[in-house]
Amino acid sequence: MKSIFHFLFILIISSNCYSQKLKTYVHPTDGFEIGIPKKWDIEQHDEINLLVHASKYGKYYREDGTILVYIRQAGNATMDEIYKDYIEGLKRTEHSVSEVGIQDINDRRYFVYYTYKESGALPIKTIEYFTVKDNKIFTASFSSAEQNFNDLEPLFQKVAATIKY
Repeated sequence: MKSIFHFLFILIISSNCYSQKLKTYVHPTDGFEIGIPKKWDIEQHDEINLLVHASKYGKYYREDGTILVYIRQAGNATMDEIYKDYIEGLKRTEHSVSEVGIQDINDRRYFVYYTYKESGALPIKTIEYFTVKDNKIFTASFSSAEQNFNDLEPLFQKVAATIKY
């Protein structure tokens, strides 16, 4: 009987996480658009185009879920070449990488992959969406502590489906 209630509790958490309402965010200078959970906090940083996180107690905790968007110059290489170099770079920084494949979101092709890295006492799992447009690399990164990732992944995928770049 105890295990039945445990299963129901987990199911409710997953459903609640997935059903969070999104608000549309449009970046003021880079013009990308993304739906973000209404109750999550938005921060601006010089190195990151967008940082959104679910924070407890008004502080930043990676285990609660984080959305990062990076846009950087791509140079003259093809999307396939840039992607291959990027994945090799992740592997050199001790990330394990599981490539998912290609996904079309709002008429744009994205490479999709998971990364995992031991980060001290808190292992982090991430799903990233990667594309190139007008010689710029666009990466949307959705991460959390490994133990919370499965609960957050449906929400991350819901947000990813809203990306317009």
